[in-house]
Amino acid sequence: MSVYLLWEWTNPKEEERNEKRLKHEADWLYPYFEKKVKEGVMKGHGLTDNTGYILGLLIFETMEDFGKVWNDDEFKKGAVKMSYLVDNFTSRLLREVF
Repeated sequence: MSVYLLWEWTNPKEEERNEKRLKHEADWLYPYFEKKVKEGVMKGHGLTDNTGYILGLLIFETMEDFGKVWNDDEFKKGAVKMSYLVDNFTSRLLREVF
């Protein structure tokens, strides 16, 4: 059964805060996710409606693959920092229903 982790947030409007977000994404988010995709642990999509609202969908084929990311201290630290750098951050764990 596939597992999905959905992140939602709004980019900050203040230039200084947004620069910090962009730096964190470049330094941690993109490299970390690219590494996990190359390892075959997950796939992902980033989506926006061009208003500053962002959806990040992480797709895991199995619960075991999800656990490899969810239990990783590097992921936890990076995700927590991300939640402080953006507005209205939410995280939802989803599963298939049909």
